[in-house]
Amino acid sequence: MDVVKDLVFQIVIVVLPILFYQVLWVDRMREKEAEEHNRFLLGLLFTGAIVVSMLFANEMFPGHYYDLRTVLIVLTVWYGGLPASLIALAMLVGFRLYLGGEGLAIFLTNSAIWLTIAYWVAKRFQTYRRQKKVWFAALFVLLKSSTIIGFTMIRVLEHGWVPIDGYWLSCLLFPLLHVFAMIVAVSLLENLQEAIAMRIERQRQQVVIGQLAAAVTHEVRNPMTVARGFMQLLNEKEIPQDSKPYVQLVISELDRAHTIISDFLTFAKPQQESEQVIDVAERVQQVVDVISSYSTLQNVEIVHNLEAGLTVIGDAEKLNQVLMNVMKNGIEAMERGGCLVVQAFRRRELVVIKVIDNGAGMSPEEIRKLGTPYYSTKAKGTGLGMMVCHRIIDTMHGKIEIESEKGVGTQFSVLLPLHRA
Repeated sequence: MDVVKDLVFQIVIVVLPILFYQVLWVDRMREKEAEEHNRFLLGLLFTGAIVVSMLFANEMFPGHYYDLRTVLIVLTVWYGGLPASLIALAMLVGFRLYLGGEGLAIFLTNSAIWLTIAYWVAKRFQTYRRQKKVWFAALFVLLKSSTIIGFTMIRVLEHGWVPIDGYWLSCLLFPLLHVFAMIVAVSLLENLQEAIAMRIERQRQQVVIGQLAAAVTHEVRNPMTVARGFMQLLNEKEIPQDSKPYVQLVISELDRAHTIISDFLTFAKPQQESEQVIDVAERVQQVVDVISSYSTLQNVEIVHNLEAGLTVIGDAEKLNQVLMNVMKNGIEAMERGGCLVVQAFRRRELVVIKVIDNGAGMSPEEIRKLGTPYYSTKAKGTGLGMMVCHRIIDTMHGKIEIESEKGVGTQFSVLLPLHRA
């Protein structure tokens, strides 16, 4: 069973570089970073994992080492780019030459053939859809690991070696563990790539909107303010009663346009105007008090549970704007009434503010699009509200997480760094 444990431990070695990559890079990356740098770092992490994998390899026969280096080198070729692949290959060959042994010839021959094939199909692999990538990668390492087992068994018969305990079980598990490790690794990497692509696209959209806002906001707002002032005066004068609804409609639409322009201005000027220490429970309670009358009209009960003593750094008014937007969205999602749960608590070094509704919910595709320009689940929505929320929380070095299920409800989580007094 020690052999089985060693092979399972190899799977952990395969997964660790991906987790390190997310912590070291993905969670901190900005749109200005080049994609090649991302790939190169990932490739270097896989290179380090190759060495670790070989250090903990299982020697079945003299000079014959079983590990998951194959999975790691193939992942480096397909996800790490050519420079990182060359470094990984040099490390792999050098370390294997250092180990020496009877299996060296098998290793060099097998690796030369399969790595050439891996590099040859790399560009086509990148064009595949996610599911096809997973199964293609799994089949690839299944064939490669099976050839290693086949070559080794031929040598066993030639030399009359006596297998160690667990050898035949390992012969069965070795290809299967390769397949399992590759499926897990490719799935995790594809998740990361999708997250990176969404983040970069969102940041690019925010930059475009910010530039547009900076150019037109002030020029448009001034004449609108004048127009609204005259419409207000007209509304207060003696005018035919049948004309008053039209004047009020114009004022209402001007106010709506003013709100949209203000959202644009947030993108043009995203920095915190007045950073201060914010008492989270106090701020959330304030927003709940303000929005409670609106929730009552919508037949929605607000239940809140706020941990005292939690503080963050940021612009209090802008945090209010985020909380108001998220709570209002939750209330409006419950068309037939319901219960809106608001929580604030500490999670390690983070302050978490959760807003949970039992409304219509959203599909994964709707969640993915939420926060992008011109997409909204509301009939008259512009999508700017959630974009503003994301931008404000970004400037506070936090993030927004969304979980939802159709027909069940939605959970918005605002995560902010905890401030220690």
